[in-house]
Amino acid sequence: MVKQHDSLLFNKAAESVMAVRMKLGMSRISLNYRRLPGNIAPMLVIDFFNNKGKLYTLRYNLPPDTPERTERRTSLLIHLIQKNLAEPRAAAAKPGTCNVTGFWLFCEDYAGKFRCTGRSPRVTPKAFSSRCYVKNPHPCYRPPKEDVKPPRIIDAMRKAARENAPSQHPLWRIAPRYHAMTHELLGNERAMNLHRARAVDAILECLAAHVNIVTGKVYMSLAQISDACGLTTYNAAGKPCYSRASRAINEHLEAIGAVLCERIWDDTTASYIPNIIWVTELFFVLIGYEYGKYLSAQQQQLSWENQKLRDAGEGPITLTEARRRAKTEHIRRAFDYRTKKLARSKQRRQARKLEAMDEQQARKHILNDLVKLYSKEELGEMGHVELSRMVTQRYHAMCKLATAPPGTG
Repeated sequence: MVKQHDSLLFNKAAESVMAVRMKLGMSRISLNYRRLPGNIAPMLVIDFFNNKGKLYTLRYNLPPDTPERTERRTSLLIHLIQKNLAEPRAAAAKPGTCNVTGFWLFCEDYAGKFRCTGRSPRVTPKAFSSRCYVKNPHPCYRPPKEDVKPPRIIDAMRKAARENAPSQHPLWRIAPRYHAMTHELLGNERAMNLHRARAVDAILECLAAHVNIVTGKVYMSLAQISDACGLTTYNAAGKPCYSRASRAINEHLEAIGAVLCERIWDDTTASYIPNIIWVTELFFVLIGYEYGKYLSAQQQQLSWENQKLRDAGEGPITLTEARRRAKTEHIRRAFDYRTKKLARSKQRRQARKLEAMDEQQARKHILNDLVKLYSKEELGEMGHVELSRMVTQRYHAMCKLATAPPGTG
């Protein structure tokens, strides 16, 4: 009877709360496991004591995951605490003020303290620097128009992204990653090498420089981002490749939720139109810019936009309506560009057919097309001289189009 009672107590204790406690100077850390329906979620409890003995308790709900990844997250948090307790200047550092829940705010606090110490966030290994396999090992963002002065908040966001080294943020180690297309949780942890980290830093600065304050939409395509950051490569035929920028965005920024890419299928060309890139709240955590300042500027800019609409006789709009209009305009421009591109391709094929003919046959073909466009009365008013001039003009224009590069139009 006693053995059965002990076994019941053992099973009940194993199913309830498991705690691991350790003392670290003047702090205490407890890792508790809570049983949820169908899963077990870890909860990190941190007790801080000041010099007078006053206790401060913080609780962070970690995502359900494997014991190995939970151990990595906990080890990283303990490592950050040890560093800050060992540095006297960390006590005077200003905590992160971004309004993010859970352990994101904890990581933002300590990452901000590390940045305030002025230490170099990363040391380049000598063995890694000796084998450079990318075309541009030091990408950096260069504005397309150097003489244009951006708004002050855009300038401040770009400066924060340039100075705070977003690729070294602790979120890259502890944040859950999701697949960009299927949105499924990725079990593996993708390490970020030095070249990918530099590409991420350059891209985040570019996104900060071209984001719309009201809608949060980035007004640059993937090709433009890659060109502005120096990440575009070219093959032997001169065709550009944007895979380096695409992988940095899809496998890292979009995987942890810093940006959101909307993909829309175009049935006419059987391909996707350029992605609509939206920045999220986590984007401002990575670049180290206070999210409250962005929200204030967003409301102020929205009020100015509504004032313009009232002056034009229209009603005010909300943030949701502003984002919907931005998305609609993006799709309209993309489809208009695709339609014009298809029309140019069709016209170029026709020009190449005319170029393959001899001049007399090509002029006769153009004359027959002009006769179909005008009536007999219009042709009579036009006269032989004007008709010959139009045939000659079209012939030279089509020959020029046939010999022009595909990118021109």
